[in-house]
Amino acid sequence: MILLQILIRHLYFMENIKKQFDLIHPLKDESWNALKKELNLVRYKRKTAITSKGEIERYLYIVKSGIQRGFYVKDHKEITIVFTHSHSFSGIPESMFRKEASKYYLETLTESELYRIPYEKIQMLSEKYNDIDKLMHISCMQGFLGLHERLFDLQALNAEERFVSFMKRSAYLINEIPHKYIASYLHMSPATFSKLLHQVNY
Repeated sequence: MILLQILIRHLYFMENIKKQFDLIHPLKDESWNALKKELNLVRYKRKTAITSKGEIERYLYIVKSGIQRGFYVKDHKEITIVFTHSHSFSGIPESMFRKEASKYYLETLTESELYRIPYEKIQMLSEKYNDIDKLMHISCMQGFLGLHERLFDLQALNAEERFVSFMKRSAYLINEIPHKYIASYLHMSPATFSKLLHQVNY
């Protein structure tokens, strides 16, 4: 019975991922089946390093469950730069693409399940299937646009505006992870974040 439930959850997640990919760029059944075969499920306990600074990222991840963050350490302080969560991509892309040592860490904040695929497999599949190549290209462009939106928020908005922008996108995170990580992500102190959380309507 337990194995059946696991199988049903797996099939349901894969169906949702296929729908999500199709919204980015439709995949033919042959392409999707080839890609699906290369996805391997890995599980991590909370506060576990997925990739550490100095390592070369070998995998692209698709998050099945849980929340993860990318962060670096400066002056003995951890600075959060990104969160990933269910149905999003995860990993350290610049390390993966360039085959260079990562400049930061990727860790789980909660118990997490992720499907991963080696970057070499992505390259092989992209060369063989034009629709997978197009999917990856568009996904990279969307990531690039998201990065620019993040830079705009950090440089053009004040603390309250950054808080409101974040809450409109990801308010659910405040009930899932320690607020200190969100405060760091928004480039503000935990005290400022707590004050805004209780005073600002969003």
